[in-house]
Amino acid sequence: GPLNLGMGRAEARRVAAECLARVDLVDVEDRAPHHLSFGERKRVCLAGVLACRPSVLVLDEPTANLDPRGRRRFMELIRGLTATKLIATHDLEMVLELCNRTVLLDSGRVVANGLSRNVQYIPTMIAWLERGGVYAVAHVRGGGEYGEEWHKAGQKQTKPNTWKDFISCAEYLIAKGYTSPARLAGQGGSAGGILIGRAVTERPDLFAAGLFDVGCLDALRMETTMNGVPNIPEFGTVRNADEFKALLEMSAYHHVKDGAKYPAVMLSHGVNDPRVEPWMSAKMCARLQAATASGKPVLFRVDYHAGHGIGSTKAQLQESTADKFVFMLWQMGVIKPLP
Repeated sequence: GPLNLGMGRAEARRVAAECLARVDLVDVEDRAPHHLSFGERKRVCLAGVLACRPSVLVLDEPTANLDPRGRRRFMELIRGLTATKLIATHDLEMVLELCNRTVLLDSGRVVANGLSRNVQYIPTMIAWLERGGVYAVAHVRGGGEYGEEWHKAGQKQTKPNTWKDFISCAEYLIAKGYTSPARLAGQGGSAGGILIGRAVTERPDLFAAGLFDVGCLDALRMETTMNGVPNIPEFGTVRNADEFKALLEMSAYHHVKDGAKYPAVMLSHGVNDPRVEPWMSAKMCARLQAATASGKPVLFRVDYHAGHGIGSTKAQLQESTADKFVFMLWQMGVIKPLP
């Protein structure tokens, strides 16, 4: 349909056609979304970004050397001279603006069960970009972006690859000068709670802030919860010795160390969550508050009228997003809290 850009239908269709042409995509207007390939859907999303932010330039994707058994080779990212650039690679998708240093590295909630982080246009992320932010998405092992072998490379005993890939993304951004640990935040939720929880407990020096959204943070007790048994095929069971060891390794709560200097952390949860029970976030929050020696805040954001986030209202989602953005900008030194 026509883009909602405050223009008439004919003008909107013309702009849409021009943007689709800029990403080398034609003849998709009358095709249903589920009939488009992953690459075509990706380019449709890029066209939407172009229509809303004409200064964005699209670069072609370089071919990555992917090996599920080893560390991922990240492609060199090209810095723009004057304009914002949307740089999409197989291993990292980021929106990079000249002189911006505040980075949100996100894993999302689909870093398990072979699910893929699909391309999407997130209107609320414009607020982060307009405040000078950079948004990066890490496609880590355990997801389904590159098939079943990629999924199996981040499951049960191989689950550490998931957060180690995320750590590699953070190290890459720092090594290439796009940001520094003082301006880097990591985010993960649900099954991605394993990822962000273990990334922060393993490498607390890499992040200024961590966002834990409805996260699975006590993997050893996950299967005792209402939604625990269906997740046994993906994560394992404590009844099997080898899988117990794998669960212990992926359980962020059990890797919190007294006296460690952890970054600022905001844990968010809905009290009515039927998938990941809210006591996990509460328990992790209390443990981090008692253990950290950094002096940085560890906060627990509770919504008594929400669950796992799927059924949240627009107002609930926007309030949560605003709180997270303010928290990150505060910890990155961009804004100061009110007295």
